[in-house]
Amino acid sequence: SSFRSIEGGGASAPSSNSVVFVCPQQPSLHLPPSRINDGICDCCDGADEQPPKSSDESASSPCPDVCDTVLAAEREAQKKLQLDYTLGSQGRQSSIRQFQTWKEELQHKIQTVSGRDIVHLEQRLQDAKLVLSEKRIDLVKVWTLAVDEVLSHSTLKEIVT
Repeated sequence: SSFRSIEGGGASAPSSNSVVFVCPQQPSLHLPPSRINDGICDCCDGADEQPPKSSDESASSPCPDVCDTVLAAEREAQKKLQLDYTLGSQGRQSSIRQFQTWKEELQHKIQTVSGRDIVHLEQRLQDAKLVLSEKRIDLVKVWTLAVDEVLSHSTLKEIVT
């Protein structure tokens, strides 16, 4: 018999435990019992429609066998899906390789520029520290002269003493 019990939910099994008819030539086609012997040929070979149990009639199915046509179309659709997948996968791999190359080039540029800029900025920092140090010395000299000048005035000497 082509009836199977399918456990668990899913697209082919709407309830948790379903009995379905599986077409012998189309194993991916699962039919619920209500679609068996309903006068509609669902399986390509008519396996879902059994002939009447009469000795006068032939034992062949009331449905024409169109499996060659149906399965050829299914195989063609499957082949197209596989080709689309392969092309898409190759395109994705190519994009990943291009991105990796771009990323490596960019990281190299960043390291080169950063290294050069860091050396330049460190030199500018040292120059600024030297100028600041010189300005502090100049300020101390000017302040010392100003204090000496103020202290040299007699009026201030009198106030202080």
